Amino acid sequence: MSSKRNHHSKQFKLDAVNYRNEHPDLTQVECAKNLGIAVSTLAKWESQFRNNDGYIPVRGSGNYQSDDAKEIARLKRSNSFIKYNLKYVDTQEANSKAISLCA
Repeated sequence: MSSKRNHHSKQFKLDAVNYRNEHPDLTQVECAKNLGIAVSTLAKWESQFRNNDGYIPVRGSGNYQSDDAKEIARLKRSNSFIKYNLKYVDTQEANSKAISLCA
């Protein structure tokens, strides 16, 4: 059984923590259920909010230190793709030669 991970925006996380703070009559479990998230997720966001002075760190798609680091990662992916395709072409050529020798 595979699990699908939800990626929540920074705003959703902040709204969830604010919702919890604005509804002191509700338990953490009830708030999480109302928001459609796991209790552990809400607890983690609340902890991050408290420990980071009201900021919840969000990991975006591809956090790179600089534009150069991002470009290097793109080039490495491109090189891997090219190397894979070259191996495939070489294998196909070898198979083609082997078949022509048998004929």
